[in-house]
Amino acid sequence: MIELRQAIATEIGQFVAMEQLQNTAGFIMPYPAEKHLAEMTKDTVHYLSIYQNELLAGFMILVEDKPKEIEFRRIVVAHKGQGLGQRAMQLMEEYCLNELNASRIWLDVFATNQVGRHIYQKLGYCEFDATEIDTTKVNGKRLLFMQKWL
Repeated sequence: MIELRQAIATEIGQFVAMEQLQNTAGFIMPYPAEKHLAEMTKDTVHYLSIYQNELLAGFMILVEDKPKEIEFRRIVVAHKGQGLGQRAMQLMEEYCLNELNASRIWLDVFATNQVGRHIYQKLGYCEFDATEIDTTKVNGKRLLFMQKWL
């Protein structure tokens, strides 16, 4: 069984370790523990822990961007290829709709992250023109912007 829980500070060490995994680090900009803790204390930032069979299996970061809009900043799962991330995203969408009263979720993804892009498209996310966002490259990597209306 997969469930989302409000993350707690004592999980940060595990978040940092998950971000450092070889099959994860190339797709995100890993945070040190201090950055996670600082972000976790912000009112507009929501850390959700992903639990599978009562074990911490990953986490996600959501940011209240504009009224009724959520930036899906990050998802990290320790064991890929099992559908855990996709199911967690579906639960996250329910959370955004029911708990945060959101009508839109948006994200950025490295253009080279073909697996991530495929999963987002499979779950109903579409690319959009993000001219209002001035960051189109991070560390020389091109970003694509995707959104889903709930």
